[in-house]
Amino acid sequence: MDEHIIPVCSPEYAAKFNLMGKLDNLMHCTLLHDCQAWSNGTGTDEWNSWAIHFKAHIDSSVGISFDRSDLALIAAKNHLGITMGRKRLVEKEIARGELVLPFPEMYLRCDQHYYVASLKDRKWPKIDAFIDWLKAAVNEEQA
Repeated sequence: MDEHIIPVCSPEYAAKFNLMGKLDNLMHCTLLHDCQAWSNGTGTDEWNSWAIHFKAHIDSSVGISFDRSDLALIAAKNHLGITMGRKRLVEKEIARGELVLPFPEMYLRCDQHYYVASLKDRKWPKIDAFIDWLKAAVNEEQA
């Protein structure tokens, strides 16, 4: 399943910093970081990768760090800054108007891949149920 990251924030935050389509204004914003986004990461990898790819002039070493992506999204919804959203995980908040995409064409494809595996000799109903759900979600998404 492909995944993409893109900056998201509340509509109020985007208006306050005049962000819609104005990449240079991003340098005045508080960046919200998910420190656990990538295995063996520095905590600023998402912002660094995105900024390099789109030639954005930001200092990704500053901002507020969280140990869970959902906390960074909650902070963004509460007008505390701008965070990297994973496209599939923020679609509903965007549709409801809780979050906006200040730079709607600037999606960055994630190269990270995660795999689920279990020992063949063990049967764990919870893990089997999760794997079945994951396969169904992927098949539904690709249909």
